[in-house]
Amino acid sequence: IVLESAAPAGSAQIVVGEATACLPLGDLIDLTAEKARLEKARSKVADDVEKIERKLANEKFVANAKPEIVEAEREKLVDLTGQMEKLTAAVERLNQAG
Repeated sequence: IVLESAAPAGSAQIVVGEATACLPLGDLIDLTAEKARLEKARSKVADDVEKIERKLANEKFVANAKPEIVEAEREKLVDLTGQMEKLTAAVERLNQAG
């Protein structure tokens, strides 16, 4: 296992929770397809972030929901925000690679 702050250029990147796994594939992958996959994942996470932000901005939800449910939504928001940052970084690395 190699821990690095940046993925090698031209590598496939998978974001799972707080981890980003990179598999250097050089010229073996279609960078355009990989970028599309990452963009699709980033779009889904962005949609989820937006839904949770709307829910937490709803004063009626926050006032009426059990405190543990509100806290769970806040934790999900933090996790999803971290995933969004990692996916954005992965897309940027692909843009630099090709």
